Amino acid sequence: MRRPLLRRTARALSVLVAVFALAVAGTVFALLMSLSNFGVSGGEAVGGWLYDEFATRWGRPVSFEILVGFGATTSALCWLLIPWIVKDEEQPA
Repeated sequence: MRRPLLRRTARALSVLVAVFALAVAGTVFALLMSLSNFGVSGGEAVGGWLYDEFATRWGRPVSFEILVGFGATTSALCWLLIPWIVKDEEQPA
């Protein structure tokens, strides 16, 4: 189930590592992967805690809908960042 996510993450991190010098590429890749794994684990922990908290107040179906709505909203807000992504122009050889 997580394979597409892992492939996308590894692909994105590979591009980031290409920016750094070859001598530190392995270290940078390991650091970025550890930060990514920490973020995923933290997100799962916080999401589980929020689900339990909301479920005790409003019930499980409402708790699920709130968290899905929050996730969809934050994903949609990421589109606002697209204009600020710097796109490198190709340099002539």
